Amino acid sequence: MTPAVCWQFRVKLKNAREDRCSRSIDGLSPQVLEISQSEARKFITQYEWLGNAGASRYCYGLMYKSELAAVVCYARPTAGAAFASMIGICPSGVFQLCRGASTHWAPKYAASMLIARSMKMLEARKDAKLVVAYADPAAGEIGVVYQASNALYLGLSDSRGPGAYVIAGTRYHPRSVHRLFGCARHNVLIEVDRNYQRIQRTKKHRYVYVLGCEMERRRFIKRLTPRIRPYPKRPPPEVNMEVV
Repeated sequence: MTPAVCWQFRVKLKNAREDRCSRSIDGLSPQVLEISQSEARKFITQYEWLGNAGASRYCYGLMYKSELAAVVCYARPTAGAAFASMIGICPSGVFQLCRGASTHWAPKYAASMLIARSMKMLEARKDAKLVVAYADPAAGEIGVVYQASNALYLGLSDSRGPGAYVIAGTRYHPRSVHRLFGCARHNVLIEVDRNYQRIQRTKKHRYVYVLGCEMERRRFIKRLTPRIRPYPKRPPPEVNMEVV
């Protein structure tokens, strides 16, 4: 795989090859509904390139009749306080769009529609004011769906600290390492696996969605304006094949 082609797109192609069912959604009206974590986890495991639902807590699905076409999941970010300070709100109002995926038969507008409608529901239920989302260049992502749904681009994230560990052949998120092994110190992990690997965190494209009433949004965006950057683009002549 190369970063020029979004890994998520490859997952979608694989599912399209393996899917034996024929579907027609012509004339059907999509619904956005809150779904269970277990239902979201099953869908994300199949259709999202990371293959796991991560810290997903608030999950929404785009449905045609009783069949899921796309799923998006939100969680509380670890750096919520930092983002809250950017626009002057309580950290409890900050969320992260942590997972998203769609089926190969979902219409092109599925992801942006689901994001827009689900964030309105998240705002109504949890008083969300800011939603942060990341796109990983190492996986061929530049955040096309976030751009299509009018997110603000804040440039690349910091890359301090480990992004993952490979211990005894298994890849772990840093939080999982602390939970499973007590800490991530070298003298501890080397006792578990003498050849363990510490993978440096990579810089990711960082987007934010600003919610709230019109007056709040204007105030929040004004505070963010010095940080806003032009959307990243793929260098020509590569064809954009990123999907969610």
